[in-house]
Amino acid sequence: SLAILRKYATHSQMRIEVERVWLNALEDMPISTFTRSQYSYFFSLYPNSDLGKLQYDVFSEKLVAQLKLEADPNYQAWQRGKRHMANENYALAEKLLRKAAAGRPQDADIVGDLGRALMAQGKHTDAQQYFRKAASLADSSDKSIWLGLLNTSKFWGLIAKARTAIDALELTEAETLLANALKLNEDTNTVLIYSSQIAKAKGNTQQAIKYLQTVLRNEPNNSYALSLLLGIVEEQQSIASLERFESSLTNKQRQAVAAEINAAKTSIYREQADDLSSRGEPEAAIALLEKAIKTSPTNGWLYYDLALEWRKLGDIDA
Repeated sequence: SLAILRKYATHSQMRIEVERVWLNALEDMPISTFTRSQYSYFFSLYPNSDLGKLQYDVFSEKLVAQLKLEADPNYQAWQRGKRHMANENYALAEKLLRKAAAGRPQDADIVGDLGRALMAQGKHTDAQQYFRKAASLADSSDKSIWLGLLNTSKFWGLIAKARTAIDALELTEAETLLANALKLNEDTNTVLIYSSQIAKAKGNTQQAIKYLQTVLRNEPNNSYALSLLLGIVEEQQSIASLERFESSLTNKQRQAVAAEINAAKTSIYREQADDLSSRGEPEAAIALLEKAIKTSPTNGWLYYDLALEWRKLGDIDA
């Protein structure tokens, strides 16, 4: 730290080495008035440092430019927009970043951050426009950042369209969109998840399961894939099937879908109990409802159903 450097700056055997290290530390500090005060302290101990004077001259020019920049209302809007993005207030961030980009249209970082705010809201077509512009404005070292985000926005734009197509049962269109998304090499698991939904919609449940199992081999704790796989198992309306599925999971996987598994079991128990009740078998219905309560003890409707079954037996105090 600078405190240690100050301590050894007056040590005759270490003075030259400390000077070099101290200047390196100052060079790594942000361009700010605080850093300027640290240079002042450095010169109080090294008043004749030629290296220090050269470095400070460069720093001073940057500081003048930085202070001028910080006084610019468009720059201020950018900084406020970035803070709102950090807090996930994307709509407000967009408003501020549009103002900043209008005032500083050649600033790659501002233009690119506007693209980020738009992408976060799912406005992928607009976002891509700003990522392209940011890439064209950026230095060669930063160009790849904006091109990478452009690719990401293209991917999620295609995924959004594919989801809409799946919901509308336009499955051929959805397959085309997913194939194009896959070519972008962004997130294979997401493509597989939506491919499983297409397979399921086509009635090919086994293929849907294979897609989801591939996702789980790639990413064992993918909660969305686990939920979809559970949904397929749940369609069998079998407690035994649910228990086999549950036993096949790792502890982390089981934790991720524990609430969904319990809800599925509870629903089956309740439906089976209702069927038994309608057939005049309240004792059997009670046994299933008690299992359901053990599975979901906070479900108030189960206690209500149980009370009705006990009433049928004439034991209203049970």
